[in-house]
Amino acid sequence: MTPSTLSAALLLLLALPAGASAQVSASAEVRQESLTMLRLRDGSILWGRVVEHDPDAIVYLRADTGGRHRLAYGLLDPVEERELKASFGYVDVVADELMVPAEVLTTTDGVQYTGVVLQRSGDTILVKTASATVPVPKARLAGAPTPTMVPAREVYTKDELYARKLAEVDLATAAGRVELALWCERTLDFARAVENWGKAAELDPSHRADEVKNGLVRAGDKALRADQIEWLANVDALVARKRFDEALSAAEAFAGKFPDSPLRPDAKRALDRAVKARDRWISERAWSLWNAQVGKVARELSVRSTLAEVLAALEGKFKEDVLAGVVRELGKSTKEATPDVVLRAFSARKKERWLRASYGQGTWLLGKERAFKGGSDDGKPKQAPVNERDAERLELEQRLARFIENQQLARSTQAGPGEEDERETAWAELPSTARQNWILAYYAENGGDFEVAPKPLLAACRECGGTGTRQMSLVGSNPAANAANQQGGGRGGGGGAPAMDTFAECVGCHGIGIVRRISYR
Repeated sequence: MTPSTLSAALLLLLALPAGASAQVSASAEVRQESLTMLRLRDGSILWGRVVEHDPDAIVYLRADTGGRHRLAYGLLDPVEERELKASFGYVDVVADELMVPAEVLTTTDGVQYTGVVLQRSGDTILVKTASATVPVPKARLAGAPTPTMVPAREVYTKDELYARKLAEVDLATAAGRVELALWCERTLDFARAVENWGKAAELDPSHRADEVKNGLVRAGDKALRADQIEWLANVDALVARKRFDEALSAAEAFAGKFPDSPLRPDAKRALDRAVKARDRWISERAWSLWNAQVGKVARELSVRSTLAEVLAALEGKFKEDVLAGVVRELGKSTKEATPDVVLRAFSARKKERWLRASYGQGTWLLGKERAFKGGSDDGKPKQAPVNERDAERLELEQRLARFIENQQLARSTQAGPGEEDERETAWAELPSTARQNWILAYYAENGGDFEVAPKPLLAACRECGGTGTRQMSLVGSNPAANAANQQGGGRGGGGGAPAMDTFAECVGCHGIGIVRRISYR
């Protein structure tokens, strides 16, 4: 025992209260060996020694009381935590792995290339990866390249990364060697990291002495298990690229690949991270993908369907097509994205931002009652359900009412023999984007999947200013009288026949006078 530790032990013993002989006896085992100081995260200090340890905690035998305490690493001072884990061989996978900007190119046959684009000229795009430089024909691309961040080792070799940093540091100084050693650790080049930590200690033993010492131990341990660390780092890289099923398979295979590895707890944590990242990603993407698929299905339906067919699809098949599209998109990253999982994720979404949808000039196709429903002149009281049974009854009543209304509207679109179908004709004459927006608004308001704001926005028709009619002036057939009428403000004069004012139904809104817009989320 050194003089300093002996003095510390004597001070602790002298500080014990009278009658504490039992505690002194219990701590005899501690005094047989050198005392170690343990720094805790809250700033307090303990004296004693570590008698047991595992990847999650240590068992500490206190010198003052003889008590045995199991302390999770999270309770320790961060520096103390790193030093102890390094000394016990519990090496954490590098959390600060170097990431670099890259691009993802997807071809029409589903093949993905992730790397740095070197050249875009001509008919090909040149993409660099760590293993090769690949020319990708532009004609085969399914869309524009997508920016992303990937681990540097997926794009560059270790030799390329080392040479790149080597040109930036001063190898004649300890500071330069420390910087290079940290760079090597971030690129999982642990053998070179050990070399540079050692060079730093040789050049200036006083320069960041504790950090250099700990870095040397840490890098040495990781160099012995470099293959295991790269395996686990690849799990995190697969998660970052949204390849969740591959990440989970790799994490689960770690124990079989390295049965005696002290990094097995790290593999378990990597597996847990991958599962949580997958579930979080499904929850976050369900909302945006649902909206995207609604727009896609509405666009397809607007191009090829009559109004009667649209209304029929909106009663069931529309939602089925939307759900199938979302499942298909999410399924590219994980097989866990089943219809039930997607529906739960969509239902549990955060309802934060309101979106708008408009029936446009097709508002009149709803009929007057539906067009004005919820507006200021709709005096019907809105009674909220008081329990789950009332809510189910109210939902059933609403669905039945919508079905009856749709049936009536659909029947009104079926013209008799030789009659012109006014609604179907008007629907066909609407621009494709207007039909798509109408379908979107109808589904958002009546599909039951979105929360709809209680008050719609009823804007006046631009054509008639909200009156539902257009004023027309009829004048006589005498050209001279017509000219005189125009000079006299359209009220006769000049000896010709007087002009007459008359009204006609607005051709834009068909007499409704409004454009209905709704907010949903």
